[in-house]
Amino acid sequence: MPTGLVIKSISGFFTVQTAEGLFVCQIPGRLKQTRKQTDLVTVGDRVTISTHPDGSGLIEAVAERARVLSRSRPGGGTRTLGGEREQVLVANPDQVIFVFAIRQPTPSLRKLDRFLVVAEMNHLPAIICVNKIDLVEPDEGPRIFGLYQRIGYQVLYTSASRGDGIDALRAALAGKLSVLAGSSGVGKSSLLNAVQPGLGLKVRAVSQATEKGMHTTRYAELLPLAGGGYVADTPGIRSLALFDLEPEELDGYFREIAPLVTHCQFSDCTHVHEPNCAVKAALADGRVSPERYESYLRLREEHEALEDEEYLQLAATVDDGRIIAVFGSAGLRDRAKRRLMGQVSGRLADFTVITAEDPRTEDLDAINREIAAGVLETAAPDRVTIVPDRAAAIRAAVDMARPGDVVAAFGK
Repeated sequence: MPTGLVIKSISGFFTVQTAEGLFVCQIPGRLKQTRKQTDLVTVGDRVTISTHPDGSGLIEAVAERARVLSRSRPGGGTRTLGGEREQVLVANPDQVIFVFAIRQPTPSLRKLDRFLVVAEMNHLPAIICVNKIDLVEPDEGPRIFGLYQRIGYQVLYTSASRGDGIDALRAALAGKLSVLAGSSGVGKSSLLNAVQPGLGLKVRAVSQATEKGMHTTRYAELLPLAGGGYVADTPGIRSLALFDLEPEELDGYFREIAPLVTHCQFSDCTHVHEPNCAVKAALADGRVSPERYESYLRLREEHEALEDEEYLQLAATVDDGRIIAVFGSAGLRDRAKRRLMGQVSGRLADFTVITAEDPRTEDLDAINREIAAGVLETAAPDRVTIVPDRAAAIRAAVDMARPGDVVAAFGK
């Protein structure tokens, strides 16, 4: 059976480029039954297909993906960590180019930081393309985006209408499968037309009334380049939620913060309030910019709130059984966790297990009991137990569980 590359995806139909030509394929029912928390097929996938004389076909197998550019898609009406599923925008890209307009619409550096975290999580080289520089003075672009160059990202300054930076962008794209991603209206399609005239992408003017672009690319497609390679023009992205990210992992995806983490006094440092924090020291002496640090804080708060929401929803779904909650001592000290436990203390019902593995204090048992008593105001003393480590805590919770109970583990 022929193999090929998915170059277009629209409404359940996938155009596959093979050595024998193009085939428009669908996913058979047996593959759909294996659907889990991600898209089965998308542009960039390498697939094996069976074909029919009319040029149609079925996707029989999908090769393992080397990497993806993805975002989270809520599994229901409310977004939670547990309810997310992964929406793969492009499979197997070599790099991602995040396009932002310097004006019309106004750039959001918080959104850019979110995009860059997605790239770092997926081990994707990222290039920042600042478009529409013809609308501002020459020093405006470096003034706003220069901090990203200082931490090692390549930044291209372009004007699709005037031709600035198009040669540099064309060189960056040559021979690679690249993703052009960014909010609608920033000029992605115009840039592609400037890189390679004749691509025929439809471009619409940005609504001056709202400064929000209208979606001009209606489907995901890999566009072949004359110099070799493909570029993926994806539907406009107005927000990009991070898929499968724990709050404690976030510092590892800020490239100027990640090398500092091991120098913090505490291994579970949040870089918010702890003493002897290497990240806060770098913030004070200018090695970490205030803007990037603020983005880190806001993103961490966002994912802690999602953890809280997930636990509250879990508590609401347990009718007859008990919730047995396992909290690491570091997680228990976290402000969001203390607030969470206060909100649902009545529904914790029967048992809370707290690990006492924390190097900050010699009197581990006493300090953890004090914290537990403060947040579990409705708890009787025998509803809180201290165990020596996380493994023992989970074992204890599982041992006491009976049919209908739920064991939920949080923190470190």
